[in-house]
Amino acid sequence: MDIQGGAPPGADNQLMNLLRSEFPRWHFWRGVNGIWYASRMKTSPPVLRQAGDAAGLRDLLRRY
Repeated sequence: MDIQGGAPPGADNQLMNLLRSEFPRWHFWRGVNGIWYASRMKTSPPVLRQAGDAAGLRDLLRRY
């Protein structure tokens, strides 16, 4: 499965698993507003990234 924006809601768990496997030191969640979030664990200061879809979030994390 490829990470693409506009995935059906049932695909969220699969997308989360793909993100977790690619970025194991990050915590992922999807907000009630549909925004995807990622926070880097055990960092000081905290690192938080957000994007409108899983593909955008993955791109942000790759650039980080």
